[in-house]
Amino acid sequence: MKHKKVEEILHDIDNQMPRKLTEITVYVKSEARAKTIEYLNGIITCEYDNNDCDMVLYVIENEHLWFGTLLSLGDGIEIKAPEHIRNRVLESAKKIVALYQKL
Repeated sequence: MKHKKVEEILHDIDNQMPRKLTEITVYVKSEARAKTIEYLNGIITCEYDNNDCDMVLYVIENEHLWFGTLLSLGDGIEIKAPEHIRNRVLESAKKIVALYQKL
């Protein structure tokens, strides 16, 4: 019996997994602007006088790297929409705070 190459197996798995692309609207402070563009491919939709901006991000929801990157930006970025991503960040932040508030 001939086995498939690893590349073929991974390609098959990729094609079987649904990739839900989600648009996220964010407000980005100037200090997080460059990282949001570089690491999350943020697209500026509105610029403010203080160099803060609004951006749109496109992410694949069932992937995890973008979410960790989003969390790493801390209070430099605020999710405006969609609500379920906003809630996901809030719940993650609560868990992190609870971990460090244990006595």
